[in-house]
Amino acid sequence: MNFPMKVCIVGGGTRACEHVEAMRSLRDLEVVGVFDPSVAAAKQWLGRMRVPYYNNLDLMLRDLHPDFGLVSGPHDVHLESVQALAHHGVHVFKEKPLARNLTEAHLMRNAVQSGRVKLFVAMQRRFSGMFGLVPKVMSLIGEARRFSACYTLNSSTPCVGWRASKLRAGGGCILDMGYHLIDVALWYFGMPSWVRCRFELEGEDSVENEATIEVAFPTGVVGELFISRRAAPKRENITIEGTDGKLEVDRGHVIVVCPDSASALNWSDLEDWSGVLTRQLTGFIDHMRGGPAYGMEAHHHLGHVAFVEACYQSQAQGVRVDPRALIRPEECHV
Repeated sequence: MNFPMKVCIVGGGTRACEHVEAMRSLRDLEVVGVFDPSVAAAKQWLGRMRVPYYNNLDLMLRDLHPDFGLVSGPHDVHLESVQALAHHGVHVFKEKPLARNLTEAHLMRNAVQSGRVKLFVAMQRRFSGMFGLVPKVMSLIGEARRFSACYTLNSSTPCVGWRASKLRAGGGCILDMGYHLIDVALWYFGMPSWVRCRFELEGEDSVENEATIEVAFPTGVVGELFISRRAAPKRENITIEGTDGKLEVDRGHVIVVCPDSASALNWSDLEDWSGVLTRQLTGFIDHMRGGPAYGMEAHHHLGHVAFVEACYQSQAQGVRVDPRALIRPEECHV
C-alpha cells in the first residue's frame, strides 16, 4: 500500500474533526475529500481545510480512489456509508458503535467481507496505556470475582438532535458512551452469560440517558455498569476485586491494593490520553498492512452489539438475557 495514504471523510461533525486533527499529526496520511449532505457541514469543512467537498458519496469514491474512509455522523447513515465504501474497495475506519442492531451489524460484516476490505471500529481504550495495562497486572489480585464500572458525563443537555431519537440513534447512553464500557468488559472478561438492564424513557421515540446493567460471566465474575449522561461528576473508572486484592483504573491511573502489601502499586500517565486518537489511527494503518486487529474488526464487534441488544431486551422483558444466544457461537469474538 502506497504512502501517504489517502483518506476521505464520510460525515462531518465534532468527532470527525477530532480524528482529522489526529490525522494531521501523521505524515503518512492525507485527507483528500469530504462527503456530507449538509450544506452547513460543507461550509465548516471548507473553512477548515482545502479539499474537495461532495454531497454524493459514490461520486467522491469514484473521483478520489481513497485508501480508507472515516465514517462518522448520525448512526442511521453508517450502514449505507460502509456498504458504499466496501463496494468501491475502500477500507473503513468508523466511529462506534459498529451498528444500531444485530441486523445492521451482520450487513456491515457481510459488506466488508464481500468487498475484501478491513473495517475498524474506533475504540480508544484499546490504545490507552492505562486500560491496556490491566490485563497484564490483573493476576496480582488473584482470581477476579467482581467488577464495577462507572461512566458519567454530567451534561445539562444529555442528548439533542438525532441522538435524542431512538429510530435514528438506535439507542441512548448504552449504545453510545456505554459502548466503551462494554468493550472494556468484554476485553477483560469475555462474553457474559447474562445481563439484566434497567432504565427509564421519557417519550415514545426517546432514548435512555441513564442505565444500570448487571452482568455475569461464565468464569464466575459478576459486576455492574452504571452509565449516565446526567449524573455528576464527569468520570470514568473501573474497579476489579479479586481473591488477593483490588484493582482500580481510570484514564490516568492504575492502582493495585493487596492486603499483604505494605503499599499500593500505582501506575500513572503511562501514555498521554490526548495521543490516543493518533495511536488508534497508527494501529489501523498497521492492521491494513497485516498487523494485529486489536479486537476492533467488524466480526469482533458482533458480540458488542449482541450485548447491547440483550440490554434492551432485558429492559423490555424484565428478565435476564444471555447475549450469546443472540449470535452464533463462532461469532462470540471479542
